[in-house]
Amino acid sequence: GPCEEIEKRLNVLPHVQRVRIKKDDVWNDCLVETVREVDLRPNIFELVVRNGWALRALTLDNKGFEDVYLDLTRREGVAGEAAGS
Repeated sequence: GPCEEIEKRLNVLPHVQRVRIKKDDVWNDCLVETVREVDLRPNIFELVVRNGWALRALTLDNKGFEDVYLDLTRREGVAGEAAGS
């Protein structure tokens, strides 16, 4: 479906904190972040079916704040090392 419509509809689901969409030639890659560890896959699947959109994959990634912090600091460290080279 169209990115703007997908983002709008995902953002109104309960517990959604942020939606990020990356579009390529064929697919939209959507990342839905929730305010707490909530599995929204059934809600997202129902939304996709109701709107007649195609769905290629739907996965759950339960990262805590510590995991996100470590991922971000690792990326910044690698980016800083590359910039210093």
